[in-house]
Amino acid sequence: RELKSPRAVSKQEAPMVKPAKEASKVSMMPWKGWVDRLMKEKMDPKTYKGVKDFFYFWPEDPHNLQQAPYPDTRITISADGKETAAFREVAPGSQPAVDVPRDDLDADPYDSKYFTRD
Repeated sequence: RELKSPRAVSKQEAPMVKPAKEASKVSMMPWKGWVDRLMKEKMDPKTYKGVKDFFYFWPEDPHNLQQAPYPDTRITISADGKETAAFREVAPGSQPAVDVPRDDLDADPYDSKYFTRD
């Protein structure tokens, strides 16, 4: 059976549970951004923008200053706002096979000596 929402499964039921087809759209961290939500709720838009521009390092950053964006982040790339792009991981099946070295464990793969007898 398929999971309706993410949850912990026991070792016994793990082989019988199919994973969900897509990640949850509900935040697993509902507390994230609570200060921003509180300021937006309590201040008028002009004051909120001024406070945000003053205290935030880069207030309009679409990735919220994360180096790698969240999987569901969509960025507007067109001037009219209709075209968006999303971050996508490369499918593991499309990656080349791992190159496992066949040397002995004592062999130094970084041995770059030209004259080994000196």
